[in-house]
Amino acid sequence: MAAATRMNDNRACARFVRIAALAGLGACAAPPPPPAVELPPTTANAPAAARPIADGRWELIESSFAAGGRLPGARRPTLEFKGGRLAAFSGCNRATGSAVEAEGRMAVGRLAMTRMACAEPLASFEERFFRLIESEPVLEIDNELLLLVAGNERARFKRSADDLPARKP
Repeated sequence: MAAATRMNDNRACARFVRIAALAGLGACAAPPPPPAVELPPTTANAPAAARPIADGRWELIESSFAAGGRLPGARRPTLEFKGGRLAAFSGCNRATGSAVEAEGRMAVGRLAMTRMACAEPLASFEERFFRLIESEPVLEIDNELLLLVAGNERARFKRSADDLPARKP
């Protein structure tokens, strides 16, 4: 009788192991739900009063994060607007995205950026430069000057010489 009880216990144990194994396989076979995806902001999400920023190329001449608008030895940072798009160059990396003017502010969609390693102090400069661009700064354009201001950060740009219309003699 003890042998029969042991045999029933072994069968019950084997059945338990099979059920546990199948349950484990089922858990492995079912993929986890996909993570929530946040769609990038676009000009379609901008307020109704939004309009493209006038086409033009601008060079940084002064900022709260670099005297003289650039760091010694680095190329001059630029912004270029064309057809509702922004192309920005920090002196190290480039970024592009949608850009509109809405209620006196520059609204920029998610930027696609290159990710080259920049040596200090250019890396810190670049971080502040792109943070300003993405912060919906106040945008002022006055003839040949463009000003971006957000909190304590500011950057002043002049229209690039190669973007000026040809002057008539």
